[in-house]
Amino acid sequence: MESETHLKDLEHYFKEAKSNKIEFKGDCHDCKKPVTIMADLANDGKVTVSGGALYLPEAGVFCKCDECFKADPTLRNFQPVKCFSRVVGFYTDINQWNKGKQAEWKNRKEYNLPDKQTLNAA
Repeated sequence: MESETHLKDLEHYFKEAKSNKIEFKGDCHDCKKPVTIMADLANDGKVTVSGGALYLPEAGVFCKCDECFKADPTLRNFQPVKCFSRVVGFYTDINQWNKGKQAEWKNRKEYNLPDKQTLNAA
């Protein structure tokens, strides 16, 4: 089953992959069978998803195979993940932070430190 979605939903994944084609591999949320879902970014900004359905709630990426999606397109029985981070000396659930701190959390960027050999060579 092919469906179209907007770039804003998958923008982060296309940027991370530095490609117009990304592949999601995992287990179907309903039947637990392995599923591979392809997302292709067209020049007009539309994304074509094939091989199943993708769900991108705040809790993460969920997928369904075509068969399960046709039987029930609604994502059911998933639990959002609680994320804790340290702010001002103690750990709290980020969903309890004020809007400003939540915005800072969403704007954080991940980076990898160079290994010791690279640092010693510099």
